Amino acid sequence: VTPRTPKGIKYTLQDLARNGLLTDLDYFIIGEIKGGEARDFLNAAYTGHQCWASVHGASSTEAIDKLADYVKLASDYSKTEAMSMLKHLQIVIFMQWFKVVEISEVIDWDDEKKELVYKPILKNGVLLPDAVEYVEKLRAEGQIPADVEPNPDEKVKTAEEEEIDVTDAKIHESEAV
Repeated sequence: VTPRTPKGIKYTLQDLARNGLLTDLDYFIIGEIKGGEARDFLNAAYTGHQCWASVHGASSTEAIDKLADYVKLASDYSKTEAMSMLKHLQIVIFMQWFKVVEISEVIDWDDEKKELVYKPILKNGVLLPDAVEYVEKLRAEGQIPADVEPNPDEKVKTAEEEEIDVTDAKIHESEAV
């Protein structure tokens, strides 16, 4: 998209992203990433900015993979380099039919396996055991206001209620469903 101002000046998403980095914006939000704007999103995330975007994928972990594909197509980065740089994203939320189905935390980059390490928080709509501790950690860091509570009308089942085996809570990208 290249809108024109009343004076005929063109601004691309890349121009706006570069300007945002120069003016030290706190937040970068891109409504939907479908191509080269992924490179600008990665640049903002890699330099420590809070970034939000949507991208289509079959799961929370596959969305990151898709984002890395877009970065690779729009830059000189290899897919491995792009994936490594995307370790700075903290949370990936997967929605289906307007409902949150899966949430994964990006924990780290595994240099040996050359892949991201994820920690599942919510899987198939089921809240995993250490998710409560994670939410409290986000509150302590000020990322979730203390007065924000879940909607009491929408009960999220826990792993114990669903009797799900969660003995190995950490997953690698290659193990993600």
